[in-house]
Amino acid sequence: MAIGLQTALLAIHSLREPIVVAVTIVMPILSLVVYVFVGTDATGQEVPRGARWERIFERSWAVIVIDVVITILLSSAIAGLSTPDATGLLIGVLAYALVMLTIYADVNAALEPKVSALWLVPNAFRRSASLALHRFNIYLTLALVATDMVVSILPQLFASWLASMHVANADFWALIPLQTLLQVPFAALVVVVYFECTGREKTAATGDRD
Repeated sequence: MAIGLQTALLAIHSLREPIVVAVTIVMPILSLVVYVFVGTDATGQEVPRGARWERIFERSWAVIVIDVVITILLSSAIAGLSTPDATGLLIGVLAYALVMLTIYADVNAALEPKVSALWLVPNAFRRSASLALHRFNIYLTLALVATDMVVSILPQLFASWLASMHVANADFWALIPLQTLLQVPFAALVVVVYFECTGREKTAATGDRD
């Protein structure tokens, strides 16, 4: 369905950069669906299907905004870390650090139950930074960011390979079907890591109080 929606957007000739528009709109919503359904199942709570879709509709704008920010940072990190230029490398390192701080923002915006719409995005970024910087979560977060970079790079490499083979619409085949298929398991992984990080945080807090 996600692939079909993105393809339909590509058919709108009046759109500038239709692939970018399709990926920017559909991919965050696809991740949001995975976050909500996997996240609510993981908690063991009996959340009706209608309530889950209601949350998806309510939080979609926030997840899209957050995803745009993370995508820009991730692209900057990949571009900067792959250049021999010292300035570019520094920008890449800084962007990587910011990706680390924001990696849990979209899943937090999807799963946090009691946040007003006005504070949804700021709270998501604050909570993400808090989790990422927790002493027991740093290495797990670094591994998640590295995985995110791999998931982002693979479609680009596939597109380059298709272009070298003179395949028509190489960008479409790499960025729509492949990236969509990769996004689903990665979003599920983000939920698992998010709950692991929140669990470690709670365990550490309980231990400190004891």
